[in-house]
Amino acid sequence: MKYMLNECIIFDTDLNSLSLIVNSEDNIVISNPTKRLLALLIESHGETVTRNEIFQKVWDDFGMVSSNNNLNHCVSKLRRVIKTLGLEDEVIATVPREGFMLRKEICIDRLGENNETAKEGAADITMACPTPVDRAVLAQNENPGRLPVTPQSQARLSWFRLRWLVIMLATLCIVALAGWAAWSALTTDRQGETFLGEMSGCKVFLNHDAIAKGREKMITDTVRSFAERHPVPCAKNEYLLVIDDRRIHRFMSNMSRLYLMRCGSYRESQMEICLDSTK
Repeated sequence: MKYMLNECIIFDTDLNSLSLIVNSEDNIVISNPTKRLLALLIESHGETVTRNEIFQKVWDDFGMVSSNNNLNHCVSKLRRVIKTLGLEDEVIATVPREGFMLRKEICIDRLGENNETAKEGAADITMACPTPVDRAVLAQNENPGRLPVTPQSQARLSWFRLRWLVIMLATLCIVALAGWAAWSALTTDRQGETFLGEMSGCKVFLNHDAIAKGREKMITDTVRSFAERHPVPCAKNEYLLVIDDRRIHRFMSNMSRLYLMRCGSYRESQMEICLDSTK
């Protein structure tokens, strides 16, 4: 006789073996008492088999000595073999102070000679595989303190995870926008200063002046040309400030003077100090 557990493990009572359905030639041989114990649990699938009944049908009827140690050893052996074959679910449940039971959630089919599910005369043994909802209800009945896992609860869990993911992404976007706004404010308008760009590793700002208005491109090109010939190193908290002074126009027409200062905050003060950029 052959049985199939959860559509993945074959139990062959003639060969005293358990094997995977995909590799039935690679058998794990078990002892006669262990085989009789599993067959007895299959016959009473979903119902508790008392220790006394197991002692009688597995050992005493065959002239063998029964004991709790022998029974516990057989149960441990079965559990270990089934887990080795890849069925992680608990197949044999211990019923405290009574005996053992083959769990209702485990699907049992009786197979024919060609490992096909028997169609005739199998109604007393062949058990229909419970649906996911049935398994959840069975698990809830056996573990009242544990919430059942149903398709509806799984859908709710997926929705909650999706909602938290959206919240996290939105939070990251807000933080990124706030950072960009702060950087933009720092680099484009430093209280009356226009950001001209970065030259030789220094950020360069132009001090706003009515005379300098509309001359940013010319000033930027001039400062960039000067910085390429006279690179000015800047510390992390320093920048270059360009001041356009056209008062020299009084003496020389179409001429202006640019002051290039290196500015920064020092010693965590509330003031910035500008120095000659050549120093």
